[in-house]
Amino acid sequence: AADLPALSHRIGEVLAAVHDVTVAFSQTHAHLFSSEPLALSAVTPLAEGTDRIFAEAALDHGFELCCPMPFLLEDFEKDFVPPTALTPDALDRFRSILERARKETSVTTFEMDGDPDHRPEAYGACGQVVLNQSDLLLVVWDGDRLVMRGGTEETFDAARTRGLPIVWMD
Repeated sequence: AADLPALSHRIGEVLAAVHDVTVAFSQTHAHLFSSEPLALSAVTPLAEGTDRIFAEAALDHGFELCCPMPFLLEDFEKDFVPPTALTPDALDRFRSILERARKETSVTTFEMDGDPDHRPEAYGACGQVVLNQSDLLLVVWDGDRLVMRGGTEETFDAARTRGLPIVWMD
């Protein structure tokens, strides 16, 4: 029921603000930065839904992608084909986002060795990698607690426990 174009726009606004503040800070505190061009990374496993909206908006704003995956690529891609996929083009969209990042900015993928027979645990571990690689967490979540392992709720709670700054979009 979400207004996906509005959500994409709002995520883009947040990423533009992060970009602008970071660039301004790097210019006023140049001694804290290398002489290399500033590179901002968006960390996302590229799961269906908001992860992909986030990734596309990040690419629109010149961010590099860092994509931890809970399984080896071959196993992870199985989540994006019927009957598991939420949309018929899920696998194509996954691959096209990775390809776009390769062409436009940069992409780093990290294939974890999660057990496909224990998906929630593997997704939970992947969420920990996202947190370990993040200075700010953007969460799109309705706040409904489903008490499911490895999802947004668990990652959100872990970020709060760590004191990681969070932008929460309902």
